[in-house]
Amino acid sequence: DLDYVNNSSVTSNTISDTGDNGVEIDYGTNHFVAYNTIDDTATNGVYIYGASGGYEGSVRVYDNDITDAGYDGVYAGNTTALLIDYNTITGVGDDGVDVESSSEADIAYNNID
Repeated sequence: DLDYVNNSSVTSNTISDTGDNGVEIDYGTNHFVAYNTIDDTATNGVYIYGASGGYEGSVRVYDNDITDAGYDGVYAGNTTALLIDYNTITGVGDDGVDVESSSEADIAYNNID
């Protein structure tokens, strides 16, 4: 759980059997979540709220394998400069990708089943 952190990187982890979100980022700027294997989360595989890309930056969720999330594979709310790309998302309870009340969001090249 990253709260009010800037310039964070969550990469190359195996995250499974969580009682909440696999990766959670609340607020802050310039985040990179990539190359993770996220499986069997009670809520969302990746949860981002209130984050931004800052000046010339981004919030990027890239090339993750997300399976069996209780809700969404990737959820982002109230976030700016968001890029969600090249993820594989399967077996989730609700949406593969759910973006709400956000701006400058690009969702591309994901495999959602």
